[in-house]
Amino acid sequence: MSTPPFWYSPSLLSRLLSPIGHLYYGIHKLRTWISRPHRFSKPVICVGNVTVGGVGKTPTIIALAKALRPTYPNLHIVSKGYGGTNKRPHRVAATDHPKWVGDEALLLARHAPTFVGKSRCATIAAAIDNGADLVLVDDGFQNPTFHKDFSLLLIEATHPVGNGTLFPAGPLREPLDAGMARADCILTIAPHSEATPSPALREKLEKAPCPVFHTHKALSHLPVSKALNAFTAIGNPEAFFTGLQQRGHHLLTAQSFRDHHFFTPAQQKALYQLIQATPEIPLVCTEKDAVKLQPPLKNMVTPIPLDVALPQGLLKVLHKKVTKA
Repeated sequence: MSTPPFWYSPSLLSRLLSPIGHLYYGIHKLRTWISRPHRFSKPVICVGNVTVGGVGKTPTIIALAKALRPTYPNLHIVSKGYGGTNKRPHRVAATDHPKWVGDEALLLARHAPTFVGKSRCATIAAAIDNGADLVLVDDGFQNPTFHKDFSLLLIEATHPVGNGTLFPAGPLREPLDAGMARADCILTIAPHSEATPSPALREKLEKAPCPVFHTHKALSHLPVSKALNAFTAIGNPEAFFTGLQQRGHHLLTAQSFRDHHFFTPAQQKALYQLIQATPEIPLVCTEKDAVKLQPPLKNMVTPIPLDVALPQGLLKVLHKKVTKA
């Protein structure tokens, strides 16, 4: 789905939808109350957020996988495979179609063995049966069916709660305070290096019941050319475009699609024609976009990695907590 504009400003529609949000959240609290989380034989780290949409979970999980692999060489990743049609636990292969396993899972599988499936518990179990000595769970912060040995809550630094109301009236899956109360650690992620947490968020974080760290998204492996054509289908496309501009690039075109969008043959043809019309101008996108492209376009675009640097203090807190688990 596309992010509704009213999620980030007061509106009549948001007020009308607010009772539905409270109903959904009431059902979620009831489910949480009656659930008995399953505890696994290996440590489970959950990376999630309190809002619908992109915050930076995928680059954060990739960074965690790289940082933890020396200690846990058989680390596995578990994802729901958002956007994919697969339901049962399945180990992602490079040859899998993104419509089967989702775009993010294909990207994650480049960094560690990755399993997707509708049931978190069944998919975590499948990863452990495959030899995982630690499981990184992509999302699932609100899922009460499995025990988390460490819960890392990601918060978008500049627009952390949107209009402050619960889905579908706003972007919140749950109130920010409720999420912070369950977290073992909080990491705010700014869309670029010059952005900082909003004053309202800083005030909230001063009262956080767990350690708080800060980082930002960064772009790497950028083309030499200063003029670029760009497109993306991520949760916060403006962060990608702004990041390119901050690195000194001029965007001749900047096309955004809804998060997890699968590019149609007509859209890929149009992007291919753009390359042919301006062969001297690189066409760039994020790595998550590139995994969904087909030849010849796939071989002609320049995928730009979105990186997140993990504070060393966060890793120390994580290691300490997981060692005790």
